[in-house]
Amino acid sequence: MPDKALDDVTTYGPNIRLSPLRLNAAKEDLHGFTTDELNTHFAGVSISDAEREVDLSGILAEANEDGFTLREVTFADVVLAVAHFSSQTKGEDGIPQSVIAKSLPVLGHLLVTLFNASLSCGVFPGAWKNAHLVPLKKKPIPSTVSDFRSIALLSFLSKVLEKITGFRHNHSTQTALLKLTEDIRTGIDSDKQLLTIWLLFDFSKAFDSISPSRLLRKLIRMGFSRSVVLWVMSYLSRRNQRVGSILGPLLFSIYINDLQEVLAGFRGPKGLLTDSVAHLLYADDLQTYTQVTRDNLREGVDRMSAAARAVSDWASHNALHLNTGKTKAIIFGSEYNVNKLQGLNLPGVEVQTGVFVPFVDAVTNLGVVMDSKLTWKPQVDAVSRKVNRALYGLRSFRSCTNEALRKQLAGALVISQLDYCSVVYLDVSGELETRLTAEATELMCEVHLRGGEVRAYLSLQEKAGLDEY
Repeated sequence: MPDKALDDVTTYGPNIRLSPLRLNAAKEDLHGFTTDELNTHFAGVSISDAEREVDLSGILAEANEDGFTLREVTFADVVLAVAHFSSQTKGEDGIPQSVIAKSLPVLGHLLVTLFNASLSCGVFPGAWKNAHLVPLKKKPIPSTVSDFRSIALLSFLSKVLEKITGFRHNHSTQTALLKLTEDIRTGIDSDKQLLTIWLLFDFSKAFDSISPSRLLRKLIRMGFSRSVVLWVMSYLSRRNQRVGSILGPLLFSIYINDLQEVLAGFRGPKGLLTDSVAHLLYADDLQTYTQVTRDNLREGVDRMSAAARAVSDWASHNALHLNTGKTKAIIFGSEYNVNKLQGLNLPGVEVQTGVFVPFVDAVTNLGVVMDSKLTWKPQVDAVSRKVNRALYGLRSFRSCTNEALRKQLAGALVISQLDYCSVVYLDVSGELETRLTAEATELMCEVHLRGGEVRAYLSLQEKAGLDEY
């Protein structure tokens, strides 16, 4: 292995050199904040002084050459990874997906050589760590830099390499939500009509706050080879923006993998939800839940609190900050049982000593709004608002678009909203289903019918009483 590779990754300490970040935004969109202020906020990685002093080369010496290694990249891997992306956004190198896709017959085998050299030498190209940041408002009128979130536009080739090394098949937000909602429904439909106490943890700047030295040691304990550890070390070094990367969620999953050992201590002798605390991990989202009868509710809250405090202690030990203000708690159950909880004056779930997370009536979980009775009305309301805004836009530009373009816009702006995790709430009421059906029908008319036909359809819809949806 070249000495330069080791030099590149062991200078992560006090002499860390931040990658140049550029901020793409019109000044009127920044609401008085300067690009430097936003850039500093987005680029900040929560690395402690003690972490900067860690000798990463010493950690590397603990790795075994014979551990788990990444297989060689093939031409087929590159083709599939490139085809996965459709966005034409460009990173700092200015190369969009279309250029690489059209050049694959010529450049494909060169990319295979480049990617394999990166993996075997343990060096992640430094230029691929730079990103263009685009600020998006969390609130209509931001008052602090925290009211903005960023989209990181990385080099397309870096995303291809990360996709090849970090892709996970057949697992999505819908998979995780289906598991949770089916457990809730099973509890509601049981003879005891169980309540489900649920807690969603929020870690501040989760991807950016992980301790590189701890992550590398965890990789070694899990049996990864020296070459893999070296490559990950290179990937993390001199990088001040991990959010937006493909590998970020996978590395975070590895980082918090041993948290499952902590939560395993809250598994009851029977392994049932009524005597245990179950958990779901998806990227940086950790959710725990348990089930109880209404008579044993306080016992269940105490069980959840004990598990939450254990998670908080683990987070502190692993240099992660639990944001108690954004951590959410809710109790799911049948309409009858949830109504009976009114007036019980439950303190909430104690996530840290003396710090309680109050119970709320609805939460947004992985992009889906879940209410305590699983009526799905807040979710359908949220989808309808997004769909109606998109339909208004389609209608406004109808005269200057053809059917082919309207189909593309409909898929990106409307169908994506109607389809997202739709399997999770298939049990909506007839009234809510009618609302969604009316919006889907209106979309088809906007795409396929001529202007006069659309107006005729809307008139019929109004007469049928569907316009209120």
